Amino acid sequence: QAGAGFGFATFWTALITFPVMAAMQEMRSRSLANQVSSNINACKEHVKLLLKNNSLWSFFSSVKLTIMLLVLIVLVFIAAVDVQTVRRNLTRKT
Repeated sequence: QAGAGFGFATFWTALITFPVMAAMQEMRSRSLANQVSSNINACKEHVKLLLKNNSLWSFFSSVKLTIMLLVLIVLVFIAAVDVQTVRRNLTRKT
């Protein structure tokens, strides 16, 4: 509704905000690329250490497996509820 009311009167703000948004996106993408690179290297070193010591299964303790299983069950339940809600909304008569 605002666009219809003001038209192009506030279009000048795009000239100021677009370069600022582009600079923020550029900084974030550089930061994220650096972070992902360091995380990948840390994961590689961790897996190498686990495989070297033959302690891969000790990494997955029963507590961690239980927590992962509970999280998986909750996520499946949430997805089922979402699918059911979408199906109900699609079949509802208007």
